Amino acid sequence: MALDMGADGFVRTRPDSGFAVFEPHDAALGVELGKHIEFRRLVFPRELVRAGELLQGLPAGDRVTPIAKAAKALGKRFASLWLEMPDTNEGKGLSALARTLQPHLEKALRASGVTFDDPKAEERLHVFFVGTAACYVGISPASEGSGWPMGIARLRMPGSAPSRSTLKLAEALLEFIPPKEAERLLAPGMQAVDLGAAPGGWTWQLVRRGMHVLAVDNGDLDPALLETGQVKQRRTDGHTFRPTDPVDWMVCDMVESPSRIARLAARPSGEPRRVVYLSAPYKTPHPFFQQPNPMRELLAEVERLLEATTARTVVLRPGMFASNALHWWGPQIRNGDVVRWPYGAAETAPVDELDVAAVAARALFDDQHLGPDYVLTGPESLSQTAQVHTIGDATGRRITFEELSPDEFRRQAAGTWPTAVADMLLDAWRATLGRPAYVTSSIEEIVGSPARTFSHWAADNAAAFRGPQL
Repeated sequence: MALDMGADGFVRTRPDSGFAVFEPHDAALGVELGKHIEFRRLVFPRELVRAGELLQGLPAGDRVTPIAKAAKALGKRFASLWLEMPDTNEGKGLSALARTLQPHLEKALRASGVTFDDPKAEERLHVFFVGTAACYVGISPASEGSGWPMGIARLRMPGSAPSRSTLKLAEALLEFIPPKEAERLLAPGMQAVDLGAAPGGWTWQLVRRGMHVLAVDNGDLDPALLETGQVKQRRTDGHTFRPTDPVDWMVCDMVESPSRIARLAARPSGEPRRVVYLSAPYKTPHPFFQQPNPMRELLAEVERLLEATTARTVVLRPGMFASNALHWWGPQIRNGDVVRWPYGAAETAPVDELDVAAVAARALFDDQHLGPDYVLTGPESLSQTAQVHTIGDATGRRITFEELSPDEFRRQAAGTWPTAVADMLLDAWRATLGRPAYVTSSIEEIVGSPARTFSHWAADNAAAFRGPQL
């Protein structure tokens, strides 16, 4: 993402440190990058903080003053104050220091006019210690990121739960189910299956939410759970168990044979499942989609596997995504008024990703739309030059399209694009010259409203093309 935004920089980290720091060459672009990263899209980080320079050499007699000064420079109203450290053996040694400093830092912040318990504040204040005399001071959006300091849920062991494993499921439910959705997705009366249930730690979590649970395990279940009237036990092997009735939830804490568990999770009941598969329009008889594509065989193989199952499958085949413009041309537009690109006359019908999502949702929940597949495109055929000019209109700037030869494009893309992808796109753009793009009405037919135009998409995303406001 840093590359897409033109925020060049480098990552500073070391093995087993428990954290990494991205340092942009341009501080203003780094700030802009931090505003655009969606924490939920990141796989491994527990927390994402936009921090300033490392504070080093904190005096043992007064660490608080420089930290409070750095915090005040970031703002005066915060939703909370978190003192954190790496989740490592070395980092654990800093927890006592953090606990000691917390009340003194809170007092110093209040004295300087900084509030850190404002529920309406948009940002959270972080102090991240990397040593006894060094820390980062930074901020993160209060509405995003982890809900717990250091990204670790500190849950208390319930006295009536039969095993500590209950905390694993409790944390998973807190992490993966948004609070606004919890009431709907974890509703009393739902039917659940707990595979490998004994002694019942995970079953306990489901029961306390009012669910009816079929606990599957040859081992003994906690008698108190059976006495609730919400739990029935099936003494059998969880690997071979198949429920005869539909279930709302299936949880599994069995660690043996992960591949077998994955297959079981894919179809926990005998009921046919609905699958919406995002593929590509490689079957479409238009030269743009008929060029050699390294992904073509993989997509086709997945479709063949789905056809061999009992699942009710809908295949969505979006054409060129409108958001490609952000990745392809965004860095050039943010850094100037010229886009250098090949085949400006090549026409495509960019589809808004929001329309694709709307179709996918309708296909998942509406029985009316269960056809074999749909090709999804935007409502109009536009040349690449016209698309660049449309972005210029949305950002209030005049942007020029400068034609590159295929060889010039290959040199420009070298090191950042796989060669096979660059060649595939060059072949596709060349093949469509002189022909309008392939346009369908599938989105309007399924969703009930016209597909969003590229100018609409560009207006929605204009800020991402403007870059930092210096």
